[in-house]
Amino acid sequence: EINPFYNRVLLPEYMTGEFSWEQLLKVKDGVALQKLNITMKAGVAIDKINSAEKTILDNYGNLHHFDSLILATGSRPFVPENAQLHLPGRFTIRRKEDADRLKTYLDNTGLPAA
Repeated sequence: EINPFYNRVLLPEYMTGEFSWEQLLKVKDGVALQKLNITMKAGVAIDKINSAEKTILDNYGNLHHFDSLILATGSRPFVPENAQLHLPGRFTIRRKEDADRLKTYLDNTGLPAA
């Protein structure tokens, strides 16, 4: 995901305007990560891990060396098979982009967000 370290639980409040995007962010700048000697590559997928050589190959073909590697794979929401998400006005909210898409829909239709 391109937007790391934010409070997903508050996405509905972000969508309604109760909280700004900045209020949902948990890491607001790179200083905290630098202090921990962490390099984060948001929005980059890992295609191959070579634990013997301590390298990873990303989806852009770049090779990265690591001292320690954290695999944070996240989670997936359960969506019932018959949810028919292809129909207008049906959404799931998992990421910021999902909340932005639903907010745009509500703004365009005049429907309330609450």
